[in-house]
Amino acid sequence: MFSLTNNSSKNNTFSFDGGNLTIYGGLVLFKELFELLNLVNLISKHLVTNDQRLYYSYSETAILIQLLYQNLAGHDTDYACQELKKDAYFQQLLETEQVASQPTLSRFFSRATEETVEALRQLNLELIQIFLQFHQVDTLIIDVDSTHFTTYGKQEGSDYNAHYRATGYHPLYAFESQTGYCFNAQLRPGNRYCSDGAVEFLQPILEGFNRLLFRMDS
Repeated sequence: MFSLTNNSSKNNTFSFDGGNLTIYGGLVLFKELFELLNLVNLISKHLVTNDQRLYYSYSETAILIQLLYQNLAGHDTDYACQELKKDAYFQQLLETEQVASQPTLSRFFSRATEETVEALRQLNLELIQIFLQFHQVDTLIIDVDSTHFTTYGKQEGSDYNAHYRATGYHPLYAFESQTGYCFNAQLRPGNRYCSDGAVEFLQPILEGFNRLLFRMDS
């Protein structure tokens, strides 16, 4: 059984025998994983945004890494960084050792384009290929299905779905059933038929992996 007590890793020694920790101290394990995956370089290789800044304190990769840590810490909104700035440990996780502000994160989202989404999709597939090396899976079983997210107010792309009898989004997902990895996801308007665009949706999976079985309806 693997234990973290006094476990020495490549760059750190983990010991849970007391001392002062903040509630985000456990993120050091994700930091170690990111370093083993060489995640910073992987993101830099794939990430594309409409970045026309001449001067900046945070690279696009550094901002995305911070957003990953925020999500892993249970914060799914950009303004959570205001709280994280006050934490004695969280900022030490970051390359700049400074927490980017909410306006900085917001401007990052405004620079995102369709090419950004595609770049993140390719990054996800490359990470899955790395993780699959640790699984003894002869054939990948890809479950493809759509679902419904109800929206409130006048959200962009939200529309009425007759099947669910509700207004919202109708995203498409592809999960590998044995490992639980998400191979692809696509946010779509609520009125899109469940199989619309399925061929294009599956193309990156077909190109990147072998020995595939698909389970889908429609």
